Amino acid sequence: MKQENGGNVQYNGKNFKTIDDDPDMGLGNKKCLQKDYYCGSHRVYLSEEDVKIKKCLCKPDVNMIGYHVCPNLKKMEEIMNRAGREKIHPLYEETEDEFFEDEIDENMVSRRLVSLDENGDYYVSIHACVTEDQRDMRFQWYIADSAAGLKKSPIDSQVYENITISSDTIREKYNGKWLGCRCDLEGKIYEIKRTYLTENFVDLIKTCQYQEITFYGKNGMLRDDVKYKDN
Repeated sequence: MKQENGGNVQYNGKNFKTIDDDPDMGLGNKKCLQKDYYCGSHRVYLSEEDVKIKKCLCKPDVNMIGYHVCPNLKKMEEIMNRAGREKIHPLYEETEDEFFEDEIDENMVSRRLVSLDENGDYYVSIHACVTEDQRDMRFQWYIADSAAGLKKSPIDSQVYENITISSDTIREKYNGKWLGCRCDLEGKIYEIKRTYLTENFVDLIKTCQYQEITFYGKNGMLRDDVKYKDN
């Protein structure tokens, strides 16, 4: 790979225009709303051929899925297809310095538990509310092995401020795991407090994580509505 000062990158005899070379292609701009894969490590738009095989320019033998470590730069970025938004951007970056992140004000996070008690089904719903100056914030929900956020695994389709997970999904995939969300606002990273997931509905209530718990009866009617916050 050859990186030119002018903002173009040459790879395998092909020229690629970088974001630095064309301000109109900046992230968040309408011109960026395309299905091209973007390698944040080199600020490069890949060709249509490279997109199909999901390869990274800096290390073609590594698929651009999940966490991708660029061997040429001291940073780690997650390359994510923005699902319905058809936009791709680095989720976060890490340098040699200790990674810094702020927590979103918990008063701005809404957690709801909905129980369909006639068959034991329930739903966990979390809304990472944002303020007016955070409307451009980008979200990525993930599952972690611990409350400390170790071994994060992004939930690919969950890139919006609200997420709902069914009890079936928790039983099959996430029992005993932690649900978190990493929020990117123009390069500044925020995290919401991670939420413990368990297939045991009573244990979920005991965690006191939910501001609202709603119960429905066998006839589908609202049976009770309990709201509280953990002090």
